[in-house]
Amino acid sequence: MIYKNVKLHNVAEVKESETGTRLYRFPIDACRKMGVRDRMHGREVALQASGCEIRFVTPGDRAMVTLTSLMSDTHVVIYRGDFGYYSNDGYSVRLPKGQATALMLNKSPAFEKMDRAYLRKPSGFSPDVWRIMIGGGIVTLNEIEDFGYDLRSPRSDEEPEKTLLVYGTSITHGACATAHSICYAQLLGRFLNVNLLNKGMGGSCMNEPEVAEYFASDAIHYDALYLENALNMSGLDEEMERNIGYLLKCVRAARPNLPIYMLTCFPNSTVVAGEVAFPAIKTTDATVENIRGDQVTYKLAKRYGCKIIEGFEMLPDFTATTHDMVHLSDYGHIMAATNIAAKIGKI
Repeated sequence: MIYKNVKLHNVAEVKESETGTRLYRFPIDACRKMGVRDRMHGREVALQASGCEIRFVTPGDRAMVTLTSLMSDTHVVIYRGDFGYYSNDGYSVRLPKGQATALMLNKSPAFEKMDRAYLRKPSGFSPDVWRIMIGGGIVTLNEIEDFGYDLRSPRSDEEPEKTLLVYGTSITHGACATAHSICYAQLLGRFLNVNLLNKGMGGSCMNEPEVAEYFASDAIHYDALYLENALNMSGLDEEMERNIGYLLKCVRAARPNLPIYMLTCFPNSTVVAGEVAFPAIKTTDATVENIRGDQVTYKLAKRYGCKIIEGFEMLPDFTATTHDMVHLSDYGHIMAATNIAAKIGKI
């Protein structure tokens, strides 16, 4: 969305508050209706600004963006185009809880002198675009100081032409990556040279009707959809098929030719890679629930013309998880992004 003279990427709605302009990844009304049965954590998770970006272009040599993280410490990563950019003594800048943090953005003379042909890859970002990527937390935009220069939002030809919407659980949300910029979803966008809309919902991806209707609406634009959206609904068999089916039905009705990719269960502490129905390390309720979730995924993918990406294709190395054997390490995020990008490229 365009807000004043900047672009707020991956932001569905904003709300003015005493601490600044709150950034919402989902419409506010949808945030307040998240949840299934007693699993209501999504009402908090939906408020997190993970993967939201503040984008602008300035003819001046500097700008300053002030942000506040309201409930927890978080971080931001700064880019010029596709290049990581140093600011505030680092490339990843910490936002301490409750403190307004000013990010000084100073153009590097060496970067500005470089032949522009070397600073942009095909379908990538123009090096003129400042990008402040928020790692998570509930965040407000307090102020942008332009030092007397006229800021503007990026033109369409200064950003990737295509946009990929990803929706999923904690791994898609970016859990356990040392910075949000290297979670597999963001890397997938980079590998595919697309804008990335990250609507991950850590521990609370419930495919609510409000999410389905938002994804099917004109309020959000994207050219392909990637769903890693079944794991959090383990044990909710009836709701899983109903909710995911409704999401696909809504999106298909609105965008009949949209490429849709669906991921099956990936190797984790209850299952290991192998056959289509993973052989269990040991028989547990979680194993059964994961297999039932895959059955729903296969069934709905066939009904709505979606392409399946098998979880073991995404993560063939079990050691790419963290010690909980569920979430991905940095190595796992890189592996997952590499393999999914290759799979989508072949499809």
